[in-house]
Amino acid sequence: MPQYSAISRGVWSCVSSVLFLSSLYSADATTPSRDVFDLSLEELYNTSYKSLGTLAPTTARKAPVTTTVITARDIELTPHRNLLDLIEVYVPGAMVLPHSEGRMLGMRGIVSDRNLKFLVLLNGRNMNQKSHGGAYTELTNWDLNDIERIEVIRGPGSVTYGPGAISAVINIVTKTPQQLNGVEVNLKYMYPYNSKMGAISYAKKWEDVQLYFHFSTTDTDGQNDPKSFNMEGTLANGFGEIGSNDFLAGSPKSFDQHNFMSDFEDTPQFKAHLDLTFFKEFRLWMRFTNSGGNMDQRVAKTRYQNGFNPDGTANFGSPEDSSEIQNRQFTVQFENTHVFSDFFALDTALSWDFQDYERRRRPQLDYPATVPADIQHRINNRNSTWNKQSSHGEGELFGRVLARLKPHEHIQASLGAEYSYDRFGAKWGGDKNDIRQGDNLNYISSPLSNAFDSSGLTQNLGGVKPDQAFFIGDGWSTHTFSLLGEAQADFLPWFTVLVSARADKHRDTDVLLSPRVAILSEINKQHQIKFSWQQSVRMNTAEQLLLAHRQHEKSDPEKLNGYELSYEYTPLKRLQVNASTYYYELESTGFIVNSTTGSAGGGQTSFGQTSSQGIQRHIGNELEVRYSAQPFDFGVNHSFVKLLDFELGNGVRGTSISYSDYNELPDGSGRGRLQGTGNDLANWSNHSTKLFFNYRFHKDFVFHMDARCFYGMDGSEDGIRMIEKAVRGTADDTPQLRSAIRDLEKRDVWGADARLNLSLTYNYNERFSVSLQGQNVLGLNDNKRYQHEIGIRTLVPRAFYTEEPATFGIQVKLKF
Repeated sequence: MPQYSAISRGVWSCVSSVLFLSSLYSADATTPSRDVFDLSLEELYNTSYKSLGTLAPTTARKAPVTTTVITARDIELTPHRNLLDLIEVYVPGAMVLPHSEGRMLGMRGIVSDRNLKFLVLLNGRNMNQKSHGGAYTELTNWDLNDIERIEVIRGPGSVTYGPGAISAVINIVTKTPQQLNGVEVNLKYMYPYNSKMGAISYAKKWEDVQLYFHFSTTDTDGQNDPKSFNMEGTLANGFGEIGSNDFLAGSPKSFDQHNFMSDFEDTPQFKAHLDLTFFKEFRLWMRFTNSGGNMDQRVAKTRYQNGFNPDGTANFGSPEDSSEIQNRQFTVQFENTHVFSDFFALDTALSWDFQDYERRRRPQLDYPATVPADIQHRINNRNSTWNKQSSHGEGELFGRVLARLKPHEHIQASLGAEYSYDRFGAKWGGDKNDIRQGDNLNYISSPLSNAFDSSGLTQNLGGVKPDQAFFIGDGWSTHTFSLLGEAQADFLPWFTVLVSARADKHRDTDVLLSPRVAILSEINKQHQIKFSWQQSVRMNTAEQLLLAHRQHEKSDPEKLNGYELSYEYTPLKRLQVNASTYYYELESTGFIVNSTTGSAGGGQTSFGQTSSQGIQRHIGNELEVRYSAQPFDFGVNHSFVKLLDFELGNGVRGTSISYSDYNELPDGSGRGRLQGTGNDLANWSNHSTKLFFNYRFHKDFVFHMDARCFYGMDGSEDGIRMIEKAVRGTADDTPQLRSAIRDLEKRDVWGADARLNLSLTYNYNERFSVSLQGQNVLGLNDNKRYQHEIGIRTLVPRAFYTEEPATFGIQVKLKF
């Protein structure tokens, strides 16, 4: 019964939101409009895109994938902090879960403790970090004014874009002089984050040259005194709101929270982008972006030990920030597209990319006076490698050649090759002795590393002990060679067959194959059916591949087999209905430490073990309705995901995927065994409903609202039921544990999450506009943002969430 009550609460929350939003609309629909929509939905779906799940240019209607396109107008009207907010608003089923390594984006029931399951592209170029964590920089930078559109492929896509595209592909397309002529200035302020953004763009066309330039800076203090809840591991120090007297005084969770969404080390975010086009077919673009800040709201501020008092007791400083992440990325790419004839065209690209990553998470430590003085100095220095969980960089030289052929009116083909050379080492301008990498945080340069603990102390002080160290010198290099091809035949107007394949060979893997077969049937202009099967792969992180390489092993990839059927119905030029259903079988790989896995892959090593987490089988359905006309447009969608089966891999006792198959021994004795419970995905909402609405009135005003509701997080609630089942009738079933479980239920931690965002934009003329924006304005269920959980290994539930604040902002745009 609890699961049905949760669903009913979710449905009621969504219905209440929709009713409230509907009450806001009372304007006269006959009000004249000024260029609200220049294109109908039919025209938009027939607009040609350079790449939308295919190697050759295509349209959304003819693409063999299910897509969502977020336009520059959507970005301008929709309240947001970063790209993740926009994806969660517009993409069916997309869900964002915070984690200690940043905010994790899930798509179609697939989410990880790192953003490894999808690719982020910029103008078609892969921007993911290969060494450790996947997608970072472009997801969390707060300035999006240089973006023309965001193309989101819902589902796998490694056959076109390469390994890593398991759950989605996100292609960011930047603006060019086609969208801007002259100078544009954007200013934005958001409360209570005290975030100040300033951006300037310039575009100019000459006879044979086009120029676009963009620069921005965003300074964000973050929300003071946020409300975050923590329950984990043991109840000895309490549970509840971090920084309150819910926790034992002096315990790690009793100190104040970090500011929510603040900058890394008070360093503002920057973005710079330059795009030059020569003689129509040559393009050179360069981009620098940095992002980051306080990410892990599970932990409070930390006091660093400064030494010892005269009586020999430890002397601590004042609480200060200790959990932060920064990512910086610079990319330069040269492209050429030359059309030799109607039969043959050639696309080439050559690029270099460098990005570095730093993650600080320093627990409060009490070390004895016997610790050597040099180690005491390193522990006390918050900027030392000793107090960094990760500090490294990676550079990539990438080349691509793609030939596009059209031998017949109804046949087209593409053949290509890619090569990448990757170098992993120190941060940009950093010292090789500051390198720190690895799933066990034990990749360091040498015994001279600032993170090396030569004393071999038994205390967990943060250093790398001799028996755990993995020496990498000043870094290492790898390379990948890829072949890709595609053929399309459409001899019948209502029947098109698309066959694609890609082979990737990394130095440390066998050949990775990504095949696809798609059938598209356009019955008429109103009805279209698409069916596809494909295998998508993800090779393990470079850190994990290196361990396998050192042990002369080949690392197995993660594989997804997916089947998808979609139906598009366009009864009117401005109305479209899309329904899709899919079946996924995913064999996940995971790094295992002390028997419980995360969601990243690798090869077996003496520093931990990586193997198959298990096989996940689930289905999903998505329904979208879009209407576009003057003076309003709207869209509504619903997503449903259901786990069919999950089987643990050999030797694995528990994962973050589902509690339906579990075999954990919390105390090592067999008493209180955690066994499989339920049949749903953990860290996921089975249902999500989203809608948006835009209305122009009095000629110059545009009202926007969007809402979304997640409900049916039964898989996460299974963790509570699993613990209750494990302790029933044992001494572990204590009043304290029962009180904690009742508290979680009272707080409705995994209840319905409904949000409402509003904006009002005034366009005085083509040169000036101002927008007032509100995010999370309803506050249903306190805007709880549930944090990704990696699994339960104790007889105490693990639950974390932050109550995101209602935010209000103003944005001003000037054109000259």
